[in-house]
Amino acid sequence: MSQIELPQISVQRYVELLKRRRWQVIPVSLLGLLIGGLVAFFIPRYYVADAMLQHQRVPGDQNEARNPEDPFRLIVDTARTTIPQSVEEAMKKLSWPEIAVVDPYERGQSVREVQSRLVITDQNQSEARNRDVAQIRVTFRDQDGMRASSFLNTLVETWIAKRTDDLRLPIEQRRAQHRDEANRYRAQWDRLRDELQSLESQYGFVSRFPIEVQQKEYTKLLEDQKAQRGALDLKLAERAARNKQLALDQDALNRMSRRVPSDDSALLAAAAATPEGKLLLATIQNNRLALLISYQPGSLEQVRTLRAIEFYESLLKQLVKVPEADADGLVPNPAYVALLDKIDGEEKALALLEAEITPLQAKLDAEDARLAKLPAGFTTYSRKLIDLEVARRGYELANDDLRLDDAQLAQFQNNKTVEFVVRANPPPRPTEPNIALVALIGCVLGLGVAIGLILLLDFLQGSYKTIDDVERGLPVPVLGGISHLETEAERQQALRHRRRVSLTAAAFVFLSAVVITIFYIDPTRLPPFVRDLLAMLLGA
Repeated sequence: MSQIELPQISVQRYVELLKRRRWQVIPVSLLGLLIGGLVAFFIPRYYVADAMLQHQRVPGDQNEARNPEDPFRLIVDTARTTIPQSVEEAMKKLSWPEIAVVDPYERGQSVREVQSRLVITDQNQSEARNRDVAQIRVTFRDQDGMRASSFLNTLVETWIAKRTDDLRLPIEQRRAQHRDEANRYRAQWDRLRDELQSLESQYGFVSRFPIEVQQKEYTKLLEDQKAQRGALDLKLAERAARNKQLALDQDALNRMSRRVPSDDSALLAAAAATPEGKLLLATIQNNRLALLISYQPGSLEQVRTLRAIEFYESLLKQLVKVPEADADGLVPNPAYVALLDKIDGEEKALALLEAEITPLQAKLDAEDARLAKLPAGFTTYSRKLIDLEVARRGYELANDDLRLDDAQLAQFQNNKTVEFVVRANPPPRPTEPNIALVALIGCVLGLGVAIGLILLLDFLQGSYKTIDDVERGLPVPVLGGISHLETEAERQQALRHRRRVSLTAAAFVFLSAVVITIFYIDPTRLPPFVRDLLAMLLGA
């Protein structure tokens, strides 16, 4: 048969072909089922241990704000990444011989092999938006059930301890940082307070008054200082005038004679300065006037009047204490004495004025020096106040952060962020791989192989099977065909054989369904070997 004469592809033709050779497909499929069952039986069986842990929100974690759709996604992803990293430590705790190998490559291969048998799943991911906790399921399979459960429990405990430390460590480090920051701000605050007290004592600032009020008071002090300077200038001018007058009086005193000839007029003038002297002078003048006008020279009245004048003049001399004249007839100069007394009085007044000026000028000079320093003092004091406020605010913020860190650490103490929900128990029987599933896959593969072989054989062989094959292969029309003549005995025998196969298969399927149903409903009704066989096959 040439390539041009090859039969055309037709699905209906292939279906009819499979119907004709169905008794060849069934044995091959059963053979595949048998081979699958044998393969599944000899494949190493694994005990699967399950553990469930629960992870709450991390105190202070901002993941919820970053991912409102699933605030626990990062936590679960972290668990998937970090739990396998604790495999080696768990193997060391259990003293597995694989971890005691000296060669690091072989030891790493053993760890990676164990990690490959570890499965981590998010159990409540379907409730991602509304869940309050993340339930993480950890599955480990091993050929030893006790070994699988003990390893899984040790692994999860190791990871929980490490995870808790990893979560607590940043908070503790942050708390230590905030504590150091609070201590630093506190020390800065104390130092600034001491510096402010020093400035207050140096410049006379008052801490209970605002600095603005004290600056206004400074302006008032400047005005008062100016007024006091004016008063001091007046006193200085008065002192200058007194000094000038004293110099003039001193010069006049230097030019004046200390002793002069006796002069009654001077005495009379001195006597007139007193009330008694004025009376005596008036009496003497009246007598002298009467002597000139009323009395004759040599008369008795004249004599009596002259004696009265002498008497009153003696009283006047006694009143003014007329100094005794020296041998030259000189007496102390009354003007000199008066000017000397005046100079003495001026010197005393000048001394009193100097006593007022000296402390006042010293006080004003000191006040001027203090006021001259006040602007710089106000600037420094204001800056220190700002720095003090910054230190106080920083101290309060650091304390707030410290209290938040303490609250987060308290949450770790009171509420376990990561905890076991269900611990792994030793599996009663191995469950992987599923023998029934492997056998079914073998059956399906056998069926596919059988169909493929039938189609391949039909495609390769050159005999004609149908009238269409003859018409396609030969350029002549088909006039007739000869059918296969089957005897009645052959037909009855084939019918009985097919009926027995059908009944046997139906009985086997029915019996299997009944046994499996009883196994799932009440396995105690079955014999122990049947239960064990079904448990091994079905993985229940």
